[in-house]
Amino acid sequence: MKLFFLLFLCISLPLQAANTVVTVNTVLGSFDIEMLHDDAPLTVENFLAYVERGDYDGTFVHRSIPGFIIQAGGYAFNEASGEAPHIATAQSVVNEFKISNTRGTVAVAKLGTDPDSATSEWFVNLSDSNAANLDNQNGGFTVFGRVLGNGMVIVNAIAALPRNNFNGPFTDTPTINFAGTVTKDIFVTINSVTVAAAVDTDNDGMTDDVDTDDDNDNVLDVDDAFPLDATETTDTDNDGVGNNADTDDDNDGILDINDEFPLDATNNPLLVNRLQNIATRGFVGTGDNVLIGGLIISGTEAITVIIRAKGPSLADVGVPNVLPDPQVVLFSGRDIIDSNDDWQDHANMNLIPANLLPTNSAEAVIVRTLDPGAYTAIVLGVNDEEGIGLVEVFELEDTGVNRLENIATRAFVGTGDNVLIGGLVISGTQNKKLVIRAKGPSLEAANVAGFLADPEMIVLSGTEVIESNNNWQDHPLNDLIPESLRPGEALEAAIYAELAPGAYTVIVSGVGGTTGIGIFEVFEIQ
Repeated sequence: MKLFFLLFLCISLPLQAANTVVTVNTVLGSFDIEMLHDDAPLTVENFLAYVERGDYDGTFVHRSIPGFIIQAGGYAFNEASGEAPHIATAQSVVNEFKISNTRGTVAVAKLGTDPDSATSEWFVNLSDSNAANLDNQNGGFTVFGRVLGNGMVIVNAIAALPRNNFNGPFTDTPTINFAGTVTKDIFVTINSVTVAAAVDTDNDGMTDDVDTDDDNDNVLDVDDAFPLDATETTDTDNDGVGNNADTDDDNDGILDINDEFPLDATNNPLLVNRLQNIATRGFVGTGDNVLIGGLIISGTEAITVIIRAKGPSLADVGVPNVLPDPQVVLFSGRDIIDSNDDWQDHANMNLIPANLLPTNSAEAVIVRTLDPGAYTAIVLGVNDEEGIGLVEVFELEDTGVNRLENIATRAFVGTGDNVLIGGLVISGTQNKKLVIRAKGPSLEAANVAGFLADPEMIVLSGTEVIESNNNWQDHPLNDLIPESLRPGEALEAAIYAELAPGAYTVIVSGVGGTTGIGIFEVFEIQ
């Protein structure tokens, strides 16, 4: 958001200095914290002293309580010794409670018996309800900062991680892919905490947060499609990359240098039928029970996808116990590359076609142009709320040899309305060869607790069951499943099918009404 100042020539008023902003760079992404100098000056000074010395670099988030806080600033793991000693601390700081401990505020930790005992440790509040507790004990916990922008998405991603008990101060430590061996890689390491540098794109002496024309092209930023690039004026395919930088201006899968019609995707001879959209409905919980979607993009050029997370609107079609406020986080490897809570707030919401606009303002959408590779989308509830949610991935337009090739969703598979329900759409005029899998037992090797022991699935066209499978070796066409796609566990389900263009539904459940975490996957076979 831009901050505009109206200056009157006849009045000279001193401008208040902006609050310091620090960037917390973790292995799961970065978030910014604004320091509240006026409200907690001594605590801010204390925190910034640790920052300037680099004391927080290499520490990790050592405590996570769902719906309450994540806490850091105390411990760094020593790979050589296998221990995590507390960092050196300076003199404690006097308590300065003033601001309420609501969601997104950052407060300093202290001993339960001494209001003036705070040193290096700090925490991020995950819920507004913290105020009733933390504002009224031990003199109140001093809030000295607030998370800015979409930073809470990173915080929520940390809070959604599974926790492990390593005793002592590490009874609720969030971990990444913990398989029984304690190494630095299992912790949410804070690579660095630094004071954010002010940016001045056009070097005109005004930083971008107050400059109304960041690229100095005489077009106000609010009206400028490319506010940081004075040379860019056109984005033919509306992918957020201007034509000067885009190597495929019409996003048709043919590089501009080889495209006879670089600005017209309809003149692309490579357009074929394809797996165009997939959706999965399941129960969205917390920790390991969030809804996790994976997608793979093949080819050599980027494609634009829309990822939707729905909850409230499911009630309109009679679904009970819906997720009231979903949010979605998109990862490339461990890096968070995009996120959204309410779809109207996404930077690319203007690219969403009218027929794909959510009907409820609390639902989430990401519109993103992605390079070929593997990505993960996590759907979770704001403030750790739970309920039935839906994750959907749409390929925005046909892109020739570049395609959305594989989509998978991991979620808790229950019974009744809480089974895992997948939907897929095939476009074009020809049949499409697919492998559809339902996995559970193989998750044990990935240390997923509570996996679905024996999954089964059915495929429906409308209300007609056209395919089904329990154990994959029993499917009559199992020999057509490529070797690389055959399940590693006999109890897992897989179907090879050649499906005509249209819409299909896949229902994954547990044999005998069993429940647990399962995976639904669809692979397009070239």
